[in-house]
Amino acid sequence: MRTLGILTVAALLGLPAGIGAQHPDLPTEARDSLLDARLAIFMGEGARAVRTLKALCEAHPDLAVLHANLGFAYEAEMHTERAIAEYEEAVRLEPTDFTCLEKLGNVYADLRRYEEAITLLEKAVESRPGSAWAHANLGHAYQRSGRLAEAIEEAETAVRLDRAGSGDWPDRESRPEGEALWPDPAPRAYLLSNLGYYYLTEGRWSEGIRTLMEAYDLDWNYAQVLGALNSIGNEGISALARAVGENPTDPMARFDHAVALSWRQPIDHEPAHREIRAGLAIDPTCTDLLKLQGTLFARAGEDELAVAPLQRCIDMEPENWGCLSHLGGVLTEIERYDEARAVAERALAIRPDLPASHTTVAIWNGTNGNLRAAIASLESALEYGSIDAGAYYAFAWAYMELGDHENAMIQAQRARRLGHPGATGLIEEIRRLSR
Repeated sequence: MRTLGILTVAALLGLPAGIGAQHPDLPTEARDSLLDARLAIFMGEGARAVRTLKALCEAHPDLAVLHANLGFAYEAEMHTERAIAEYEEAVRLEPTDFTCLEKLGNVYADLRRYEEAITLLEKAVESRPGSAWAHANLGHAYQRSGRLAEAIEEAETAVRLDRAGSGDWPDRESRPEGEALWPDPAPRAYLLSNLGYYYLTEGRWSEGIRTLMEAYDLDWNYAQVLGALNSIGNEGISALARAVGENPTDPMARFDHAVALSWRQPIDHEPAHREIRAGLAIDPTCTDLLKLQGTLFARAGEDELAVAPLQRCIDMEPENWGCLSHLGGVLTEIERYDEARAVAERALAIRPDLPASHTTVAIWNGTNGNLRAAIASLESALEYGSIDAGAYYAFAWAYMELGDHENAMIQAQRARRLGHPGATGLIEEIRRLSR
């Protein structure tokens, strides 16, 4: 298998190098077969992965790592009942294994078997109380079962752990060896979008909107963030309009109302722009309003108009990462590439710990034909957490252009699973080029 830079098969899969491959009870040939099966899953060859993993389970029936991976392969092939059977066997063999508990708990939740899911996910939290991912999954199960207060508590814990840097990914090499599966680290936008949506569900409109807009800064194409913002609806808009009436000189009350108006269906940004202008008349230095004004122009395809408010925001707050990130994207869209690169590099210098900082630089490099530099930046992003569907698509496209169709297929499959609209077409093109 060809690789570029420091990227290994394990890194491509979003896994620590030691997963399965360094399990103390696996002989060398079984380790290689396990890694090959995992690769097959990510290349869309689930049937081949199932065959390999079934043979490994028959040869080593007492290893939870193999049953969990076979469950994952069945899940990828949409064989849910078979996946459950393998996950249940993995949990029987390793009752405290974090990821066995997490995988089975999430499948139960998807099947609305909430009490069973919650029991397992609570055990996963006990197994790894410092995991943002564990708390986020438990919170999601609580929310789906109607236990909203507990869902909010878990989601707040997940965000707090992530902000403190004690979440799921201090670095790949320090992760425990021998885990059955290690999930992708929870992207910050995912954690924030969960929490923001739960706040909205409880009628905490302002808290929900501000949390979701933080997530939007991190990933303005993330479907979960967009879906939560779209859920505000008329009830939220009415409540926020009343808040403006009660606090007419508070620019942030107008910010909240403007955000809600901007996501009302059918889309009409003018009411939101009026509220933004009213807020800026009260406080011309409100960077939240300036950033919102710029992003609304960008959403409407008016990129030239977006530049001025975003630049004003940065002039007042030179280290405002969200404004820098949005401005870099806008400048790239209008082909002001040198300025876009400078802005992207500033954002990276301010927040090198955010995957989005690296993906912005990567997309700039890819746009300008620097494919190997783009891949190196995407590798760096993966060292800090998960990347979004657009970044995986860029990853795949860069590998395809370099003729590395195997790595291109892996990343394109990940982009498709995360909902990128162009991923299916890219997969077909990679297959055509591979023939």
